[in-house]
Amino acid sequence: MKSWLKVVGYFFLTDAVWIFVLPPVLAWGESGSGWPGFRTALYVVPGLVVLGAGAALALAAIRTLILVGDGSPLPMAPTRRLVTSGPYAVVRNPQALGLFIMSVGAGLLIDSARVWLVPLLVLAYVIVGLLPSERRHLEEAHGDDYREYRTRVPGWLPFSGRS
Repeated sequence: MKSWLKVVGYFFLTDAVWIFVLPPVLAWGESGSGWPGFRTALYVVPGLVVLGAGAALALAAIRTLILVGDGSPLPMAPTRRLVTSGPYAVVRNPQALGLFIMSVGAGLLIDSARVWLVPLLVLAYVIVGLLPSERRHLEEAHGDDYREYRTRVPGWLPFSGRS
């Protein structure tokens, strides 16, 4: 239970910055009224669905890391086993994909053109900042098993082959 609390707390703290803090900050004052508003129901309903789908994917990935990998996404408590099942059987980076999907949902919700910078910032953060160190760690920890997994499972786009 304690590890679940840490992971869920980590999820909400890190994703809250990307999804609930950064978009309004970027959109602040764009309409001349300070705090940005929401789009019409035509966008809000799909935005909530997309945001929820991204959150569900990220949480399913975290759950799989805990139950199958015997660890967590936290750097101080990494998994002990290479996780290749659940969402990790479809894409190698389901947590990052979930965050990207959530950022698109936020873009649909918030009435701002600037908020569309968030998905681009998420991609830049993940591709430049996160994935290279994660790849090095997984190759060191799991060697040929990880290299074989990389050839078999795409990084981002399900069913696209190796990406």
